[in-house]
Amino acid sequence: MTIEQDHKMPIQVENIQLNRQHPIPLSRQLYVQLHQQVLHGQITFKERLPPTRSLATQLRLSRGVVVESYDMLKGDGLVAGFGKGGTRVCYRGRQRRTRSRSIVSSLPLARRGDEIAVARHYPDIAHEPLALTPGVPDFGLFPLSRWQSFSKQAMSNAPTWYVRDGGLPLLKNALRDYLAQYRGIVVNDSHCLLITSGSQASLSLLARMLAEPGEPALLERPCWPGAEAAIRQAELNVTYTGVAADEGGSDNKWSGAIQRHRPRFVIVTPGMQFPTGRPMSMQEREALLKSTARHRCWLIEDDYAAEYSYAQHPAPSIMAHSETGHVIHVGTMSKLLFPGLRIGWMVVPKHIATGVNNALNTCGILPPNMLQQQLGLFMQYGHLSAHLAHSRAIYNERRDRCSRYIAEYARELLVPTDSVSGMNLYFRINHKAVDVSNLQDRLVRAGLGCGLYIQRVAGKDENFLLLGHTCLSRDVVAAHLGRLVATLSER
Repeated sequence: MTIEQDHKMPIQVENIQLNRQHPIPLSRQLYVQLHQQVLHGQITFKERLPPTRSLATQLRLSRGVVVESYDMLKGDGLVAGFGKGGTRVCYRGRQRRTRSRSIVSSLPLARRGDEIAVARHYPDIAHEPLALTPGVPDFGLFPLSRWQSFSKQAMSNAPTWYVRDGGLPLLKNALRDYLAQYRGIVVNDSHCLLITSGSQASLSLLARMLAEPGEPALLERPCWPGAEAAIRQAELNVTYTGVAADEGGSDNKWSGAIQRHRPRFVIVTPGMQFPTGRPMSMQEREALLKSTARHRCWLIEDDYAAEYSYAQHPAPSIMAHSETGHVIHVGTMSKLLFPGLRIGWMVVPKHIATGVNNALNTCGILPPNMLQQQLGLFMQYGHLSAHLAHSRAIYNERRDRCSRYIAEYARELLVPTDSVSGMNLYFRINHKAVDVSNLQDRLVRAGLGCGLYIQRVAGKDENFLLLGHTCLSRDVVAAHLGRLVATLSER
């Protein structure tokens, strides 16, 4: 329906939707919709708007509401009053009343934008992780009531203004105690401890700050896809060295790889190599430290879940060694507590701490102040330590239960390895008994999130399966692992 006054008026009244229960004033609601009609060419240059009284009658509004809306449009320079000529559009925009496709709708991302967009593949799956997804903590074990008890206090005490010091003091102090007690890291200067939104954010930022586009960075193969993505999004050249087949590792593996590739930095997971779950031996750590120092190469330690080790005390951080002025430690709460928290940290050498902190603020990857304050309180009162002890014991029981099931029902399909991860089990796939073609698709169709990896063993590529056991409570273990066995047995 259109309004007529001497001649046809342009406003499309039938498209105006006003919500009288909404807290936004009616004049503002009307203004926004008239604004859109002008911009989209439904009301064009020189066309006359309806008299305020007529439009008010049509929309069942007071005339003052319409007058106020028109005044807002005049303030934007879209319409003007011409006395007896009425209120007319003075905006020279689209001259057609029908919506047309924007001429800039197909503007592409920049080449660098494309590099970032495809740096890592994110499968289109449900928001909840699939069964057997690696590295997923059981949120049912998280002390939610204790966490929530700190919410009001955190809201009251957290700063309401931007904090530019790399994190709140309460959380930094709690993390310093945690790192000293659990990881053997002594942080003497709090400016070197920086709070981030997780490992992915930390590694992505470091990759952009430690190397120029086109320079090499070194990873073990196989490795965490997030580390590869961090390097690719920074437009660096990804280079690899193999994971040692023997438990102790190869002392000269690192010196040879670093000499050959001359990387600007190396990313490793020495607490438990991902995905194999093998801890890096002391000899290999020393060789890696010496080689990276000799070639002036940064060494980044991704300490993603070292506290969850199986049947042994977790080894200290590589930063606990001497001569670590070129070492950067990266950690996260995603595995220790839950991924949705999105809080991590970095420990960086003092001479780059200010620069990295400035970059954190510029890129906006600091977590909210209230969450930092809440986590700091949670840790200060000992709840993180209690949760780690409780969940570690349960995860180890679930690992044992899972291992027994696989040994009984899938011994011909999966061969166990010497992984010591307290969150995942790593199996070599028997290619004689399992068809590995399209196996990842088959697993997803079965509702399973296991990871598949290729690892070079004795000079040839072998297929491996990474299975998360942390959420395998007694009542679901048979169902989930039964689906896995059935999927692996498909021919």
